[in-house]
Amino acid sequence: MKRGWGRLAPQPLTAWVMCLLAGLVLAAAWSNNPRPSREPAGWLALVVAAGLAAAVVVAGRYPIHLQYRTKVLLTTVPIYLAATLLPPVLAALTAGAGVLALQLMERKRKGSLPSDIATAAARWVIVAALSAWVADLNLGGSLAVPLALLAAALVMLAGDIVTGAFEIAPMSDEPPVTEMVAMLHGAGVLDAAQYIMG
Repeated sequence: MKRGWGRLAPQPLTAWVMCLLAGLVLAAAWSNNPRPSREPAGWLALVVAAGLAAAVVVAGRYPIHLQYRTKVLLTTVPIYLAATLLPPVLAALTAGAGVLALQLMERKRKGSLPSDIATAAARWVIVAALSAWVADLNLGGSLAVPLALLAAALVMLAGDIVTGAFEIAPMSDEPPVTEMVAMLHGAGVLDAAQYIMG
């Protein structure tokens, strides 16, 4: 019987809250519908989105083995590219669709419940939309693009850690803050390398 965080916020409740937040973020992105100057036009944007969603699936299905029992999933690279190349609503849908497809393909192997799958997809909708909003900011000056890319990467890293902690906490029965600290220690060079690749 769970005694800690898992009892206070069980996984189905976390999934419902995360899906509600993802819906609100999508609605806000849809209503703003910004048109950044770097946005691919029309069908090209949809082709780019479909390609990046497929890249999330491939990166998740085929991790890179660094050493015994150490694998790296490069799913962050296509999600970061979606956030920096596409408008927020399309970036969010790309990330969510890619992660959802990956989770559905891996559900039997991982033993994932529907609430686990919903939480994983919803959290990446939120993270991708927020990162895309930051990437779209007009910072001005000669360093506008590098600053926007760096800011989007920092928002994505922070969003991944915060939402990931809430995804893992009900399963580990630890408070989200404990999971955030553990994820922050686990992040670093490998995550930074993915952002540089992106």
